[in-house]
Amino acid sequence: MRVIELPRKDFLKAATKEIEIIPDYRIAALVEVALSRKKNGKLRYSFGPAVVFLLYTGLGLGELLELEWLDIDFDGGSVNISKL
Repeated sequence: MRVIELPRKDFLKAATKEIEIIPDYRIAALVEVALSRKKNGKLRYSFGPAVVFLLYTGLGLGELLELEWLDIDFDGGSVNISKL
């Protein structure tokens, strides 16, 4: 019979990080900058709308990158997030 040694309890503890929440006034400033436009009317930052979408939905970058056009219902104003 083989004997299996279990790991020490302190080895199993997961490292945790404190979550930092962006205050509302900073979100407003970030949205303003992200959606700012040049004098010719074009967006100053091409990924600005994606940043705003992430801020307001709470999605992660990986979830955003998994989205396809079929996941977005423009008429209904919704996005289907169902990828695993």
